[in-house]
This record gives sequence, C-alpha cells and structure tokens, in this order.
Amino acid sequence: MKPDGLDGSARKEARGLPKVVAAAIRVNSTLVFSVEAPKRHHDIIRDLAATGYEIVGRNHEQGFLTSEGRYLGRQGARQLVVDNGQARRSEKFTHPHELFSEDLW
Repeated sequence: MKPDGLDGSARKEARGLPKVVAAAIRVNSTLVFSVEAPKRHHDIIRDLAATGYEIVGRNHEQGFLTSEGRYLGRQGARQLVVDNGQARRSEKFTHPHELFSEDLW
C-alpha cells in the first residue's frame, strides 16, 4: 500500500483508465459479440454456431470490450491492461504482443 491508501492498479483506475471486462469478437469490422468474464472467445464461437451463425475465414477479429464498452483488438487490449494496472509488465503473458483471456481470468 502507498501512503494514499491505494495500490498502483487502484491509483491508475482512479485516474479513469478503463478496464478489460469481456472477451469479444468483431465480425466484418462492425458487428461485435461479447461474453462476460470468465467466459472466453471459444464460448462466443460456440454460442453463435448454436444459433446457425458461423464465423469463418478472415471476416472476424478476436479482442475484448472495455468497461466503457469500447472494442479493442488483442494488441490494444494487452497495452491497456499493462497501462491500467490490470496486469503488470513483469507478468508472463500467453503471447508477446497480444492479450488472451487466459491472461486475465
């Protein structure tokens, strides 16, 4: 604890940086499907397939939603969790440049 009573992540959150709150998939650069933590990207794919909607080829991108409802790709989300204190720079991530839900929950 720091003298102000906040640890580093709480201090950064207090400055207004959003947090990553959900796994998401963006289809055709416009339509976003998401699931709340601790669900993962494969849960989205499975749920969509159960309704007859299949995600195939390169028409989709896996990423995350922030607490502000903004979609971020894996690289942007990784940078956000480092910047907001949700993850530490010294933490070992699944991938060197991208965030995976396993890195958070």
